[in-house]
Amino acid sequence: MKKLLIVSALIILASSAYGAEQNVCTNREFTNAIKKGNIEFVKENVSNLKDINDASCFLCTAVEKKQDKVLDVLLEAKADPDCPNCMVSPLYTALVYKNNYAVEKLLSAGANPNNTQNLSLIYLAVATDNIFATEKLLEAGADENSTFFKISAVKLAFYTGSLEMQEAFIDYWNKRFKTPATDINAALNALATLKSGNKYYQILTGNNPEQKPFKIYFCDLTKINPDLEEGQISYVNVYNSELKQNIIYIDNAYRNIPVEILATILASESINTDGKMSVIEQLTSYGVMAQVWQEFTALNPKLTDESNTFVKGLNGMVNILNMDNARYSKGDYNNFWTLSGLANKRKMTSKGFRNKDLNTYFLTEKK
Repeated sequence: MKKLLIVSALIILASSAYGAEQNVCTNREFTNAIKKGNIEFVKENVSNLKDINDASCFLCTAVEKKQDKVLDVLLEAKADPDCPNCMVSPLYTALVYKNNYAVEKLLSAGANPNNTQNLSLIYLAVATDNIFATEKLLEAGADENSTFFKISAVKLAFYTGSLEMQEAFIDYWNKRFKTPATDINAALNALATLKSGNKYYQILTGNNPEQKPFKIYFCDLTKINPDLEEGQISYVNVYNSELKQNIIYIDNAYRNIPVEILATILASESINTDGKMSVIEQLTSYGVMAQVWQEFTALNPKLTDESNTFVKGLNGMVNILNMDNARYSKGDYNNFWTLSGLANKRKMTSKGFRNKDLNTYFLTEKK
């Protein structure tokens, strides 16, 4: 985590020192007029430039000095928004100087959001925590997986980015789906109607150590951590220590699951409120899942239709835990699902899974 923060700081520092002045434009008088915002001079003389590429070169100066009206005139004169002959691209300059007006105008004029002339543009936007630019670049087709030091822009957003930065990616992913996701509030309300579910509803909606409702999002989990294979993981509860906030991420592959299944998942995830999962909490979450699912299926037996993969897994969870209860009552403590069995089978000792930081488990690369 610290390494990425340092890398991001170095990027910003290097970028700031590598601005529009690196682009040597041939007409100094025109350059000075841009710096001063002499819009009339620019309008009168832009057509006299020997080559339209000269006008492109001046784009970076206009962007750096935040001369928005000059930028408009140059773009209207058909200056190339990518300026291929420049050492530094106008869009790159806009990101370095956080000129969001220029970011939007350049992209509207056809600037390439995946221009690799300098650093990855989307990566730079994330590294500088420029949420507006990140959103605009994503909308324009920027490659969220473009990398710097083997770290992708999207992974950087979830390693070090603010929650608002993460939401920019989440919103982008969710906009691509034509069908709406299962209503999260409906799932919470369904949970509140159950005899045992109301206490989990209370935890999820604010009755927890932080006194904050859990934030719940549908997103592309494998984009956050490509090490996770498709279908390997469907949801995760991450505790944001900076915001003191629990966040449940649910993979978009499961965005259309029945309300009762979503409610069951949320109930099991409510057990963990500090981002550190112990064996006891893990076992308890399994029990909660089975208990809540049993109550839902008692109310609606049609839910047990195992044509749904999730349903098959939940039914299996209930069966295993029921068998485990019988074995446990007979003194069999080595079954997989008992506390001692879980610890023994997976070797989740104090040096392993017990109290493991889920932020580290979920967001860092596998060793």
